[in-house]
Amino acid sequence: MIWKTNWTGSDNHAGNSDADISRLFNNYNMLKSLLVQFGHPMDFVLPSTDGFRTIPFADFLNAIEGALSQLHVFLNIPWIGTEKNWVPIETAPTYQDVNRWEQNGKAVDDEAELRTRAIYFSGEIYSGEV
Repeated sequence: MIWKTNWTGSDNHAGNSDADISRLFNNYNMLKSLLVQFGHPMDFVLPSTDGFRTIPFADFLNAIEGALSQLHVFLNIPWIGTEKNWVPIETAPTYQDVNRWEQNGKAVDDEAELRTRAIYFSGEIYSGEV
């Protein structure tokens, strides 16, 4: 998965919304599928993207927050910040919010990859049973 974890204040994170949000949603959905295989039930649906025009902006942001909250199943990973509850006519997300979404997702992805490798290497071939 591709994660962009180095957003800065000079980046136009809202201007590139469709491509970046689609990438983030794809990553979250791929993590969801993987974590379900690990036995972590998840029930979130991310909206389809057409920039920020698909659904009301606060609902769109809360869908991201809700998905990320459910993806936080590995308690040993570093977690940046806490989930926000976005309400209409408040401040838009900053680059720190976008970094939090990306960095926390990457932390889950990295840990899931380590656990997948551990399962693979504990198989019969590597445990001397063959």
